[in-house]
Amino acid sequence: GGSKPGLQEGVSTTVPPAGVGAAPMPRSWRRVGASPSPAHLLEAGLSLFALRPVPLVGRDDEIAGLAQALKDWDEGRLAACLLVGARGSGKTSLLNCASAGIFAGRPVLRRQFQQRMESAAMVDEFLREALSVGPDADLEAAFAAERRILAIEEFERTFLRKVDGFAAIHHLARWIHRTAASTLWVVSMNDKALRVLEAAAGFDRVFSHRINAMSVSRDDLENAILQRHRLSGLRLRFAPPPPGDPRVSRVRQWLDLEQPPQRLFFDSLY
Repeated sequence: GGSKPGLQEGVSTTVPPAGVGAAPMPRSWRRVGASPSPAHLLEAGLSLFALRPVPLVGRDDEIAGLAQALKDWDEGRLAACLLVGARGSGKTSLLNCASAGIFAGRPVLRRQFQQRMESAAMVDEFLREALSVGPDADLEAAFAAERRILAIEEFERTFLRKVDGFAAIHHLARWIHRTAASTLWVVSMNDKALRVLEAAAGFDRVFSHRINAMSVSRDDLENAILQRHRLSGLRLRFAPPPPGDPRVSRVRQWLDLEQPPQRLFFDSLY
């Protein structure tokens, strides 16, 4: 029949449970049936982030550092690599590129710490799983059985920021030294964690090669981002900055100080 008094058109008549003071949700906010998929947005996203090989831009020095460590290891010299950089700086991409390039054809184990290492026993358990040996296996013999490259990410999870919280990382450092003849260790961690380990445990002295993942130049950063967009087939436009004082804008234009939106965007990233 007719509408109930006191109810506005377009507002749900669902009564919330007792004790719940939530306001009724407008019908226009509710999903009725199957909503049409935003096909154009989905297609754009898949095109931009599709799993296709993208050349690594501006990383020649870093790859060369890994190649030198590999050469030293092959020649019987002590070699262990520390790959350091902030989150999102490209450490994983470097390892991906090295695995498909300079490390190709060699046994490469890729692992990462999923939880905090609180003891030497936890480190040994992690290493046994990395080498795919049983819980009672002799780790020393397992390392000596084969030459391999062992790349481990999230190394910042190997210590606790408390008194006596570095037992696991000291134990791991001893394993790196004891197995360097059969295993080329390549570990990555963020720069902040490394500063803590340098001060508390002298951890940087464990490694013969240190590779900075944050040394990419501004031009290389811009080229890398634009390359991904070019591969997607999408046209990229940069929004201008929000308008400011028009008098200042006129002066900047007159002095030829105005920068194009693209340059302003990448300057802000770098």
